[in-house]
Amino acid sequence: MDEQKKVEVPQEQKVDTACAHDVVTIQHIRKGKVIATRHSDKITTVGLAELAKLFIATGTAFTALALGTGTAAAAASDTALGTEITAGGLARAAASLSSSAATATLEHTWTATTAYAVTEEGEFNAMSGGVIAARQVFAALNVVNTDEIRVTHKNAFAEG
Repeated sequence: MDEQKKVEVPQEQKVDTACAHDVVTIQHIRKGKVIATRHSDKITTVGLAELAKLFIATGTAFTALALGTGTAAAAASDTALGTEITAGGLARAAASLSSSAATATLEHTWTATTAYAVTEEGEFNAMSGGVIAARQVFAALNVVNTDEIRVTHKNAFAEG
């Protein structure tokens, strides 16, 4: 297990800071029309640790998105979805990836082949298992066959 060490910074030394912010939009689409939208922004502690590893090329990039039916509140200490969906057209998927300025975007649209009450979503660095960077829990999106769920993660970095 990695040990975390406290870094002492002399008081007279100015320290630049940065912050990460994850804005998530989840859309429920039926017959081509958006019928519900959810927004959230919970980043996990393990996600931040993996992000730090990416700076020194020892981490694994976040490239996958997953949906679930868990209802426990999202917390920084989450390490997985509560109940990940693995069938019905809504299984974990590789995201479309893009970046501009200081924002990395992950997006995917699923098409349901069976009914689910989708209540959670997560951003991962593997197609199974892996580290969860962010987890969102929201009011149920009751999808039926042929409904779509579109998830967009905008991971923004700024001076903080």
